[in-house]
Amino acid sequence: MPICARSCPSAASNPSLKEIQVISSWSTTLPSLTSSSTLSTTPASPVLSLTSSSSASSIQLNMSENDNVTSEALILCTNDIGLWIGKRLTDEQKYELITNHFKPDKGFVWPYKERKVVKNGKSIVQKRYLKQSHVDEFKWLRYSQFHKGLYCIACCIFATSVTGVSSFGKLVEKPLNDYKYLLGNNGDLLLHQNKQYHSDSIAKMNNFVYIYSKKPEASIELLMDKRSQNEILENRARLKPIIETIVFCRKQNIAPRGHRDDGNTIIESEASLANEGNFRALLQYRIQSGDEVLKKHLERCNKNATYISKTTQNQLIDIIGKLILKQVIEEVKQAQFFTILLDETTDIANIEQASLCIRYILNDQIHERFLMFIPVTDRSGAGLTDLIIKSILDLGLDLAFCVGQGYDGCSAMSGHIKGCQAIIRDKYPHILYVHCASHSFNLAISDSCEIRSIQNTIGTIKEIYNFIRSSSVRSEIFERLAREINKKRVIVLSENNETSSIQSLENSTSEVRYTKVKLVNVCATRWVERHIAVETFNCLFPVVVELLTNLMKSKDKESSIRSNLFYGAISSSEFLCSLPMLNKLLSFTINVARSLQNSKIDLMNCISNIEDILQVMQMMRNEPDEEYNYLFQEAQDLCEYTETVIEMPRISKRQINRDNIPASSAYDYFKLNIFIPLLDHFLVAIKDRFSEHVQKAAAISCLVPKYIVDKSYDDLTPAIEIYNNFLSAGSDVQVKSEFLLWKKRWMNIVTETISTPLSPSSCSNTTTIKMKQKQEIVLPDTVIDAYAACPEAFYPNIKILLKIFATLPVTTATTERTFSVLKFLKTYLRSTMSETRLNGLAMMYIYRDVDVNVDAVIDEFAKSNRRLKKSDTIVIDDNDDNIYPTAEVTRDGELPEGATESGIEDNDHDVIVGKNKKYDPHRALNIDLNEKSIQSIPTTLPMTSQLKEPVSKQVETSPVLTEKSKKSKKKKIIEKQE
Repeated sequence: MPICARSCPSAASNPSLKEIQVISSWSTTLPSLTSSSTLSTTPASPVLSLTSSSSASSIQLNMSENDNVTSEALILCTNDIGLWIGKRLTDEQKYELITNHFKPDKGFVWPYKERKVVKNGKSIVQKRYLKQSHVDEFKWLRYSQFHKGLYCIACCIFATSVTGVSSFGKLVEKPLNDYKYLLGNNGDLLLHQNKQYHSDSIAKMNNFVYIYSKKPEASIELLMDKRSQNEILENRARLKPIIETIVFCRKQNIAPRGHRDDGNTIIESEASLANEGNFRALLQYRIQSGDEVLKKHLERCNKNATYISKTTQNQLIDIIGKLILKQVIEEVKQAQFFTILLDETTDIANIEQASLCIRYILNDQIHERFLMFIPVTDRSGAGLTDLIIKSILDLGLDLAFCVGQGYDGCSAMSGHIKGCQAIIRDKYPHILYVHCASHSFNLAISDSCEIRSIQNTIGTIKEIYNFIRSSSVRSEIFERLAREINKKRVIVLSENNETSSIQSLENSTSEVRYTKVKLVNVCATRWVERHIAVETFNCLFPVVVELLTNLMKSKDKESSIRSNLFYGAISSSEFLCSLPMLNKLLSFTINVARSLQNSKIDLMNCISNIEDILQVMQMMRNEPDEEYNYLFQEAQDLCEYTETVIEMPRISKRQINRDNIPASSAYDYFKLNIFIPLLDHFLVAIKDRFSEHVQKAAAISCLVPKYIVDKSYDDLTPAIEIYNNFLSAGSDVQVKSEFLLWKKRWMNIVTETISTPLSPSSCSNTTTIKMKQKQEIVLPDTVIDAYAACPEAFYPNIKILLKIFATLPVTTATTERTFSVLKFLKTYLRSTMSETRLNGLAMMYIYRDVDVNVDAVIDEFAKSNRRLKKSDTIVIDDNDDNIYPTAEVTRDGELPEGATESGIEDNDHDVIVGKNKKYDPHRALNIDLNEKSIQSIPTTLPMTSQLKEPVSKQVETSPVLTEKSKKSKKKKIIEKQE
């Protein structure tokens, strides 16, 4: 019986012993025993198997209650055979145990056993000690300090069978703890030494040590296994073009499956006229382009071993997605701190999907990565909290290092009592919640546009767009008129040759604007697109007027009526004045809205952009006449197209609404009722929406060099109280000292720059002087720039705080972008896609720049839990001595009784095995099947796995046609349950 089939001796047989579980990383204490390195070739013999693996992370040890050996001492003695009983060993571990086993030193107190003897008529107690001489005399003997007994090192590792004996017993499966009768003809040691299995084990051990240390090429098993190794490599080559085709489909967002994708093989002679999907079509194209490996595989393999079924597709897609996800998780663990980003949407199948993303700092850069889509069943705050926590923990991340959470403003997420963020903060107080700045900014603009005139203007633009786009005739007329009018505008601009350089630049910009020929829809949620819609409508206003004028004369009654209504709406003074004002406001906000959608932005940069626009708007509000004069003149220019004049509406005697402020002229009326209220609404909305962001940024600014001059340590204290657990011991004094040094560092830089101006002699001209001086005094004004400029050796705690501040979320734009991917992947025709396939496809599409390691995918594909329920045969030509030999096997390694011709094809049942070889799950795949398959795929995987394909449990297996079955009677296939 091999060592992997035995179990450790249990402490239950001795009530005086207690069981202690030691969990440690053996690779730290004894790398030689836990290394997974192997030779270049893998032997077939279990004795020389170089691919078996064992996990010593959890080992049960038996110790006496009076034993004073500490757990630290136990960990240092991992080269003890007693630890490895019942464990699978690599060849390197076997060699280490044989040649470098634990040896007691000279001061070691050997154990003993007491026995009663009668001497001179008296009963006395003798102590029978175990001695070093016993170990020296029997070279195969090893003492286990943990089990307090003796083992035979050769039999423990290499004994495989005992004829006529149910178990090995002492020295092999159990330690020899009784030292009363060690020597003599009837002694335990000599009796064991005379066993036949012991002699065989000694021979195997000597052969193993000789081959492993000196001549590995001398192994007969290695020489015999070369063919098997070639089979493995060629079997892997079969799957490579299939995986590469799947990756190509996903990077290009091509749906792999078609109307019928499970028919005959895709070789040209059997190609179906039906649409078999892009995946099978691309494989056919590869064959036509000269892919001989794929062609021979599909021509010679059995129909149930093609590896192109939908089941295999799903498995490979899932593996590739997990492989990419593993790389992201490894980066997050390397970064240490991270932030959760989450948003929800409804897909085409009416399933609520939550997009989970993560934000972290790595290599002085901010990264926001997509993790997965999660179906949501409980939309309450508690349900979303459980969903987030479970998903993060399943990924192997520690919420103790999560420093922030970013969501939108819905009550289930942002509620301060039962919202998701509140529940998470109750459990993890250090996870701060930041409302999405992009959502806040859009809501602020929406609040500022609640003025009735502005709302009517936006509604009119939207209705005119729908009116034109709802008819192909109207759309065609509009585009033709737009080209004609734009051409006239460009000619007028080009005729003006006597212009300054600034005017020429403005004219060139106008030429670009005059290339637009289509209106843009007013998006209800994306204010960036809303600005584009308003700006485009303002540019194409003459075209809209011309179109409506022509349509009012149309014979189509409905078109004529609606055109007349729209013409009256855009000809009103209220619309003509509101359009330039709305366009002006959105021209200031468009760049800020775009910057907030950048995943690289930090909280300080966000607040800086908001403060800039507030200052500009406040200056415009304090002195509105200059800007308003320009806007009113633009409104009068629009009146020329409608042949109207701006008039003040009637003022009621009793003022009810705010937009009914009395004025002496139309100029003053629209300034008091539209322009100034629009600015006031915007300023108030921005300040209200970003008040929490400003408070959070106040503590962060204490460490940013641009703002640190006016800050004190007391301003940083609230942040230190939250993140004190991440700082070094005695952090109060240490952080304060680092803060003062950090502040002094940047104050000195500013002082030196101001006190030592550049001399004109060192520069070629005045412009260079100013440029160099400006470069000298620029200080980091964002958190990520300050983090990059902070040396960790001198400011370790400041570095940690800056990293945490830079990790805090700003927007959830990354999650919003994944919703676009969701719409691309899960379309109307693909609405029944499973969640596993969806996540795999999403990972492959979003991370298109990540190179997929095909060999790693094949390794993990072979490691997956693959349960074979019937024999499969690879049919080849008898005259072809290629890599595809015939082999009929079952899961138990037995040949089936026979096979009948298959009437039903099942592409989900695939297997590749060698010729005339029984299926050995431990050797044919070169994988330890007792080892659990990993959930997170490693970035680097071994390349010694032979392929095998699972059999679907739901589909009844069908008979297989083999070469042997053609000549013999038809028999039923015996299904073998694993």
